[in-house]
Amino acid sequence: SAPPKPAHVAPQPAPSGSSSDSIDQARFTPGTMLTDRYRVVGLLGKGGMGEVYRADDLKLRQSVALKFLPAALSKDARKLERFHHEVRVARQVSHPNVCRVYDVGEADGQHFISMEYVDGEDLASVLRRMGKLSADKAVEIARQLCAGLAAAHDKGVLHRDLKPHNVMIDGRGKVRVTDFGLAGFIEDFSGKDVAAGTPAYMAPEQLAGREVSVKSDVYSLGVVLFELFVGKRLFDGTTREQIERLRSTTTATLSGLSEDIDPTVERVIQRCLEVEPSARPSSALAVAAALPGGDPLAAALAAGETPSPELVALAGESGSLSMKTGMILLGLFLGVLALNAGVVTYRSRLFERALDKAPTVLADDARDVLRALNYTDRPKDSAYGFMKAGGFWYRQSPSRLVPAYPMGVVTITDPPATEAGMASVVLDRRGGLSRLAVVGPRSPFTPPLERGETGGAPGSESEDELARVFDPAFEAAGLDRGTFQPAAPTGTPPVGCDRRFAWAGGAEDDASETVRVEAAMVHGKPVYFERIAAATAASQIAAATESGWMAAVVDASVPAVLIGIMIGCVFFARRNLRLGRSDRRGATRLGIAVFLVMIASRLLVAEYWGTGGDVFVMLAHLLGLSLFSGVFVLTLYLAVEPYVRRAWPERIVSMTRLLSGRLTDPLIGRDILIGLLIAAIADLLFMVVSIVGVSFGLPFGEYWYWSADFLNATLSMRHTLAGVLFNAGQAFSVALWVVFLLVVALAVFRRRGLAAASVVAILFLLICGWPRGGHIVTVVSLGVVWTAYNSVAILRFGPLTLAAAVFTQRVTSYFGATFDFAVWNMGNIWFANGILIGLAVFGFVTATRGQTLLKDEVFDSATKVSS
Repeated sequence: SAPPKPAHVAPQPAPSGSSSDSIDQARFTPGTMLTDRYRVVGLLGKGGMGEVYRADDLKLRQSVALKFLPAALSKDARKLERFHHEVRVARQVSHPNVCRVYDVGEADGQHFISMEYVDGEDLASVLRRMGKLSADKAVEIARQLCAGLAAAHDKGVLHRDLKPHNVMIDGRGKVRVTDFGLAGFIEDFSGKDVAAGTPAYMAPEQLAGREVSVKSDVYSLGVVLFELFVGKRLFDGTTREQIERLRSTTTATLSGLSEDIDPTVERVIQRCLEVEPSARPSSALAVAAALPGGDPLAAALAAGETPSPELVALAGESGSLSMKTGMILLGLFLGVLALNAGVVTYRSRLFERALDKAPTVLADDARDVLRALNYTDRPKDSAYGFMKAGGFWYRQSPSRLVPAYPMGVVTITDPPATEAGMASVVLDRRGGLSRLAVVGPRSPFTPPLERGETGGAPGSESEDELARVFDPAFEAAGLDRGTFQPAAPTGTPPVGCDRRFAWAGGAEDDASETVRVEAAMVHGKPVYFERIAAATAASQIAAATESGWMAAVVDASVPAVLIGIMIGCVFFARRNLRLGRSDRRGATRLGIAVFLVMIASRLLVAEYWGTGGDVFVMLAHLLGLSLFSGVFVLTLYLAVEPYVRRAWPERIVSMTRLLSGRLTDPLIGRDILIGLLIAAIADLLFMVVSIVGVSFGLPFGEYWYWSADFLNATLSMRHTLAGVLFNAGQAFSVALWVVFLLVVALAVFRRRGLAAASVVAILFLLICGWPRGGHIVTVVSLGVVWTAYNSVAILRFGPLTLAAAVFTQRVTSYFGATFDFAVWNMGNIWFANGILIGLAVFGFVTATRGQTLLKDEVFDSATKVSS
């Protein structure tokens, strides 16, 4: 039988010879009351699957359309189930470009659907009446049609019968996709159900009964668009055999049928009509984005809809940079990085942070100290690193060093020194001895000293004996024991001992500095030696205006803020998942990526693998920590992304494209390149401010240039790679934290300007409370510089730019960049910076993709001149 006339069309004159709209053949006459609620106005259409009437809903006081099953089919259980199935499917889709279905009802044993009444006509009638629409009107209709179809696909619903008869246009030109009688969920179709539909509009795989998918609806969309832009049907046949024959002989070339067809439109339609589903556009949104002009993202926002992640990825600017602009940005980054290297070189010397010796050399110095003190046994295991308080530590043990904390990393305190022969040595940056501690042998006849006991005054030992035992330690510490006087021991040695000693005197390199030495021995062997400098520059410290109040505020507020963020993330993520708003695919990919980089960074620095249960515990701990990082980022993204997509979607276009797999998209490259540049500029400004502050005698507080974190990250290439990976994972976490603050601010203030200002203020306060012991001027300067780059990145470009900026700032902070080629970690430093340079080149290449450095006409003109 012929396809039914559109379900929601206003009464139109029936074609000559047809009586489908005749009131004599209508089941209900005008004025008939149904279920004491609906009053029939007239018959709208009639077909194989039912009759459609216009009616007045007296309860809601609005016009509706009522679709009835044919009387002969009302008692057919299969047809009735299909009728109810249409309601269930259609109610899943809510969109301005999809006809709304209200409810299902029954009147005198006859079942009907109540739905939105559209005062207009179907697209087939429009094309019959007008022949062909203007290009602008056709694009407008096409875009709305894509939006409605995409809304169905977003809920997992396939239409399967998309054709001009099922596309309504009301009096204002607004499009509605109608008639979901053959629609259903993707997973529901199998067997002969696949081939249901109208042959002239069915995809080849659907017509053959092989499969049906989103790409099948995209094919049908292409056939409808062909008819919309050309004004005639692509396949003017009625049977499957005719359609298959026409497809084998017809070429969908629009330009040959109409001279004013936009080539862009022709390419879009030809892609939709590809025989292979994989060659077609991935979605209806992709089709809309490829149409000339317009902005589907703005259209979705104007309609009051939250754009889907796919629409966000397809919308927005292309992000392409001209070759000139790209080269300027890349050149600026490389130039600023070079300036940073010069400033870091000067700054490290000014702050006296450069190391004179490599860690392997310092480890040899530590072993030399132990040998000089008569510890000559070959250790079975050793480890070394740098301390946060400054200095280099070395440990050795007669057995494997197995850390108690299951991170697989040996530290100065982990594992605890409990076995006889375990030794630890702390050297200063020049290799001078600062501290020695050795677990000596325990004698059952001589118990260790308790707190407060000395085991005898230093004077009870001869000078020769004291010189023999402790002179090597004094020499390693750079001290002249002859300038020291005996003193009463204080404190408690970290190891057991039977004799304790103390001296006070002056340092060899500065006689005005008072130095105290504490020492201890067991059975005549030294087990403890520590050089302790007296407090100096007390007046300078007292005169400095400290930022302690800021630190106190941050110490109190940061844990509360983090806990609040975690609780809020779980709540909003759960809510967004329940409402179907979240970008689950993007969140999953981001969470997995963060998990992988975090577990890789931790495994790279794990030094102990042990055996049996120890390995299992360590791996379980590392996996747990990394999994927490990945799940936290995933939850945070699920919580904040839908709100940003609704309120500020243009800011997450590049992030959405990245998580959708479009790694070489120009916008991704542009945002990464800009993030690298602004962070490098901020880093340069901060270092200049710190140097100026120090030149005026202002303490700058703790910072990690050439600190223990940096030095430990450059112990080896694997440590450097681990540091880079760890900071990459942290960068996305920090970026999403800032986005969370922005979302909360938007919810509170309802205005972008106020929300942005509040986030800037919060960032400033948090950053100002970060360093300890700095002068208020230097701390505020740090806050201004760091807040500026965070704010520019997130408010002007978005979270991807902020993540790139945070990653850059952390890498430059951890590793610096120096032209002092004499430093031992030069290779590792530039390996880390080389990754930044590689990212910048990647951003440049992708942002200027498809362009050449010199245009063809330059070569042409050069050829002409030479010839």
